[in-house]
Amino acid sequence: MPDVVRGPARFLLIGAALVVVIAGLKQAQPLVVPLVFAAFLSAMSAPFVFWLERRLPAWLSVSLVVLIMLGVLVLVGAVVGTSVNQFVAAAPGYEEGLNQLFGGIGAWLQGHGVHFSRKELGELVNPGALMRFLGGTLSGVANMLSNLLLVVLTMAFILLEATTLSKKVRAAMGDPTADLSRWLKMATEVKRYVVIKTYVSMGT
Repeated sequence: MPDVVRGPARFLLIGAALVVVIAGLKQAQPLVVPLVFAAFLSAMSAPFVFWLERRLPAWLSVSLVVLIMLGVLVLVGAVVGTSVNQFVAAAPGYEEGLNQLFGGIGAWLQGHGVHFSRKELGELVNPGALMRFLGGTLSGVANMLSNLLLVVLTMAFILLEATTLSKKVRAAMGDPTADLSRWLKMATEVKRYVVIKTYVSMGT
């Protein structure tokens, strides 16, 4: 029996592994999204921590940045929560207004020789689906902000680790003056991925 899986069996194994990973991420989404959001906030806040670290101890720099970010998140959470409640309360009126607007557009088009059925117009533009999408997006943001404690604790841990990361890497390499430009480039790519992942998660 060969040690390495080859041919079709290898592709089947890779496919099965991908299915398991995707299913696991889907099941863990309530935990994964706040962690990714915390990583995104940490990446955005790290430059301010490094700037403060020139004048203050690392723990104090991280504490100040985390407190500022906590205040911003609480403010955003309050605004989003209010917006969600107002949107849910006003959604029927918005949907009715959109229906009237699209109905008027349909009548105008038919008056100018563009003929189609109401069903075709409904399939082309669905105000209900649009309202559900907007409501789902706002609810997703609100749910993510509801995990505020997990986000803040994860962010504080990441930032504390970031303040000592370069020293740990150089110590592991055995060279206190080692060039870390390659690692910094890798960190930039990871930061870019986290930003994209966060936007995608917020949209879905």
